[in-house]
Amino acid sequence: MGHYYGENTYQLDAKCRMRMPAKFRLEMGSECLIAKGTGGCLFVFDSQAMDKLNAKIDAIPISDIDAGNALRRFTASAVKVEFDEQGRFTLPAHLKQYARIEKNVSIIGAGSKVEIWAQEIWNQQYANDQIESYESAFSSLTKYGV
Repeated sequence: MGHYYGENTYQLDAKCRMRMPAKFRLEMGSECLIAKGTGGCLFVFDSQAMDKLNAKIDAIPISDIDAGNALRRFTASAVKVEFDEQGRFTLPAHLKQYARIEKNVSIIGAGSKVEIWAQEIWNQQYANDQIESYESAFSSLTKYGV
């Protein structure tokens, strides 16, 4: 499973295609799975991360109605995309709309997944971290041993 770090900015072209950064594509291979994420972003999973996620999904009992509803919403939004020879893929309209992407995107390495954000939303929420807000957010990772 790849691990992804860093921030990249791109633009959608007239055909709603965008590039996945080359350093991320090296880990992903020729395809990935994109789904609605949290906070208004899109989650991008490589095949190994998706296999790990599927194993957890398979363990959810069908009697857990709340988990089933959440799972249904997540999986209904998910789309497998393939990269062309230039590293581009077409961003599906329903995902573009969900993430409120017009033209500019920020592609963020987020550990075992990648996140795609409308650049304006990313900049508004995260790009101008002040030291205090960053430290507060970072300290929340300590409960996971980070």
